Amino acid sequence: PKSDEAAAASGLLAAPGRAAPAVLPPPLPADLLLEWRGPGLEGLLQGLLSRELIREPLAARYGIGDAQITMLRRVPFVLRLRPLAQGPFQTGLELQLAVSGDRRPWNQMLAGLVEPLETQGLEATQSGSKALAATLWRQQDGRVVGGWRWVLAGSSSPQLLLFLGPEPPAGSPAAATPVLSQPGLGASMQLRLRPAALAERGLLPPELPKPIQLASQLSLTAVPAAPGSALSQLTGRLQLQSR
Repeated sequence: PKSDEAAAASGLLAAPGRAAPAVLPPPLPADLLLEWRGPGLEGLLQGLLSRELIREPLAARYGIGDAQITMLRRVPFVLRLRPLAQGPFQTGLELQLAVSGDRRPWNQMLAGLVEPLETQGLEATQSGSKALAATLWRQQDGRVVGGWRWVLAGSSSPQLLLFLGPEPPAGSPAAATPVLSQPGLGASMQLRLRPAALAERGLLPPELPKPIQLASQLSLTAVPAAPGSALSQLTGRLQLQSR
């Protein structure tokens, strides 16, 4: 099929002369629907945790209070959405966290999830080594519905991979590190997705413009604003594919 690719364009720019050259990421592969990378989960959690209806059960039922939320807010992450060919789930969700320093608080948080999940009828299967422990959560019929495991990502320290749905494919996962880092500006966030594939599964907001819904690839990179500026630099690429 033929394809047309829109050139990368700058949206809101930081202070004049400080804008970095556009860095275009490679297209998202066919085994992923979406990938979001960033230096911290603050932006993802801010909207969710602004509601007492969500914060209270997290603390009371799962033991995820202020200390655990602070850890989550600051950790670099990669969030992926993976298509599934069979089973009751359309997609599998993966959240990989670049944990640094002491892993004990993270293991304690995971241990605190065991009893609440067991009360919901799930059964845990543990595997792996002491350094790279893994846990699968199964329904009573044996179907895997989620879990977590410590994984090696290149030469960095082990990272924490959490997932909903079946166990992700084995292999060497991409490191959960920021996409870009500019002196004085900090780390950027990067979003890549395959809009047409998401739309086919009913996972794309219908109010989005039609060209975006039909696009085979969409990528956005947001670089933080320069000190003293309220504006940030946004670059993006939209790839349209005829059928």
